[in-house]
Amino acid sequence: MNPIDELKNLLMRFPGIGPRQAERFVYFLLHSHDSYKQNLTNAIKNLQKKKKKCASCERFFITEKNATLCNICSDKSRDKTQLLIVEKETDIDKIELSGIYN
Repeated sequence: MNPIDELKNLLMRFPGIGPRQAERFVYFLLHSHDSYKQNLTNAIKNLQKKKKKCASCERFFITEKNATLCNICSDKSRDKTQLLIVEKETDIDKIELSGIYN
């Protein structure tokens, strides 16, 4: 498989990305400056290096320390008697921004 098809197939695994959009991304990258591609590569590597999985809720979070709990589970001011169930992890960020759940 050639590198264009290989990258296209990898990008199609992203949610909501079909073959045409994946192909657009590949050609965008082909036309992008090397510094942009290097920054993108570094960002992906950093994400992999700094991600942790919370020991309590199993949500991924980023930390520079050796923390085992995410910022939500480690927050002592939270009401531990209530449980919030969400469909997608991205819903948590929206709920946190709204400030409606403690």
